[in-house]
Amino acid sequence: MNSSVVIFEASESTKIRIGVPSERPEEAISLLLEKLPKLKNVTAARLGLMEILNENSSIFTYTIGVEYLLPINKQDEDIQNILKTAKMGRWPISLVESSSKYFTSEAEYFYKKESIKVNPLKSLLSKIFSHK
Repeated sequence: MNSSVVIFEASESTKIRIGVPSERPEEAISLLLEKLPKLKNVTAARLGLMEILNENSSIFTYTIGVEYLLPINKQDEDIQNILKTAKMGRWPISLVESSSKYFTSEAEYFYKKESIKVNPLKSLLSKIFSHK
């Protein structure tokens, strides 16, 4: 399957079911693992599966939820652009908020930024002495 990013608006009658995929979109995950560390605002990303049910049909989509230090809409665009270059796998990928609304507790975190421990005193001193 070629690259495909899903955008949809749910009606009142639309229902979703969430779960964990048995197959991963390996090329998309690999590409994200390469690019996400370069996005300083991204702290984590996880993978899930969503079935969108409406009156007449059912659509499956992988879900990727990205967590940020600060909410910046530009970051979502950056991630969409990364995903547009990858083969998706069995289903298209939807970029969604990383919350229990779209992910079960079993959803896999495939990326977590290593936390950098900063000494608060050292940080304060560097701010004081770096200003001229």
